[in-house]
Amino acid sequence: MYINRDKLKYRGRFRFRANYWHAVLVAFVYFLLNGGATVASRSYNTTTTTTNRSFSYNASYSLADDPSLQWIAGLAIGVILIAIAVGFAFAIFVVNPINVGIQTFFLRNSSGEAEGFHLGDGFKYNYLNVVKTMFFMNLWILLWTLLFIIPGIIKSYSYRLVPYILAENPDIDTNEALMRSEQLMRGNKWETFIYDLSFIGWYILSIFTCGILSIFWVQPYKLACDAELYRLLAGKSGEDYSFGVEGTGTGPSGYEEPSYYAPGFGRNDSAATRDQASSSSPSHSSHSSETKSDGVVSEEDTIEYKPGE
Repeated sequence: MYINRDKLKYRGRFRFRANYWHAVLVAFVYFLLNGGATVASRSYNTTTTTTNRSFSYNASYSLADDPSLQWIAGLAIGVILIAIAVGFAFAIFVVNPINVGIQTFFLRNSSGEAEGFHLGDGFKYNYLNVVKTMFFMNLWILLWTLLFIIPGIIKSYSYRLVPYILAENPDIDTNEALMRSEQLMRGNKWETFIYDLSFIGWYILSIFTCGILSIFWVQPYKLACDAELYRLLAGKSGEDYSFGVEGTGTGPSGYEEPSYYAPGFGRNDSAATRDQASSSSPSHSSHSSETKSDGVVSEEDTIEYKPGE
């Protein structure tokens, strides 16, 4: 499927600006839970590595001979392992449901239905199923990444739409949600990758502004466009879209070109001919009904004919 990136971004920008401060705050939470946590973990790992190296330079000569140092090292390793386990548990049981709530907000915002922030929606509706589905999604991406990096990237694009599917239907089966995302992304991964690359200029500008531009514009803008991308791939980009209601969003889009173009200007002649025919059909039917009504002679106007008169 060809993705019209300009039109997609226009729709995302329109919806984002219509509910600006709510979108900024929700996107900031997303940044803290995802990007901010990644940066913090990298800084922690760098600090730990530097400390361990300096420690090994100064105490390697007596580490094997000093039981107290061995006990401290074992305690430090235990604390690190517990911290990692707590971090994983926090990501599985807290971060993932909040991410689903974030996508719920931007999906609702794309149709003008957003009231509030919806960050807790992932906890309200079938919480355990949301946790399970997001866990297996991340697990499969991790396993594919362990093979090589590229298969993991491909699999992450295959499961890209799972949070949106869960946002609309938290009761969906885990395998069905994963398969549904794979089906929607089949043949669309490359176009989606190019779509992601089209934001690289914004990210570079965010670096020069120390992340301020990312908080107040780039991140909420990108998330709003991602919601529009899901609607496009799911066939729900019509103006009659209603969050979580099957069969909606299949009507005409509210962002189509105006219908007052003359034939041959802005759209094909066949479309204009169809519109002209459809517009003239009511008058034709009314004319027919008038003709029919004029041809009917009422009973009062009839003249009784008698032979010989």
